[in-house]
Amino acid sequence: MAELNASATSLHGPRPMFRWPQVAWTQCMPWLGSVALALALCQWAWGWTLAGDRFLSASDILLIGLLALTTLSDLREHKIFNRTTYPTIAWAALFSVGVSGLRLSGHTATWLGELGVAEFLVGSLGSGLLMLVPYSLARGGAGDVKLAVAMGAVLGLERTVCSLGCGYLLAAVWIVLSALPGGRWQVLWPGLARGAFSFLWPQHVASPTSGQRRELARPFPLAGCFAAGTLLVLFLYPVA
Repeated sequence: MAELNASATSLHGPRPMFRWPQVAWTQCMPWLGSVALALALCQWAWGWTLAGDRFLSASDILLIGLLALTTLSDLREHKIFNRTTYPTIAWAALFSVGVSGLRLSGHTATWLGELGVAEFLVGSLGSGLLMLVPYSLARGGAGDVKLAVAMGAVLGLERTVCSLGCGYLLAAVWIVLSALPGGRWQVLWPGLARGAFSFLWPQHVASPTSGQRRELARPFPLAGCFAAGTLLVLFLYPVA
């Protein structure tokens, strides 16, 4: 039996310790919407605030939970899982239906969220289409596109554009700082320029070289930068 266990370990690699957290914290989004709804109702009913004097709606709490989970998974495994983004989009859709219904009946809906059904559709679809541009240029992961859709479903198109812009600025600063010590910037930045201009004018500009493509293909955890940009917008960019 020991020999069989040893051979199984050698064939499949050593089993990672503490495997259960990887499953637990990426599969909690289906019920996180219920927690967000309960916390928002408590704030509204009893005058609580979870962030100083800033009232957080159920949609805000849901988005913060999504950003925390996707940042962890992107840092650990360079993946943004469907089991975190899809439930968020579904909860945001339900919240938007509730917001539209409350508005039609003349009741306040700020505790639930800021987007009705129309704003939800524009935000989610517009953000996803917008994110397809850098996805096509950099050949990034589809998880980033789905994360943008989830962000747009909660924030709306305008604030999602601001969040993604802030996130990309933070990512650019991080890439510059991390590329300076080893001289990687001498390969990275020409590769970025050639990739962008060859996409726009393929008949005039050559594609990046193989070395530049390898440098551009290095995994980078964008979810953390998007999370930081979203939090900046969430707390500094009030809803009109």
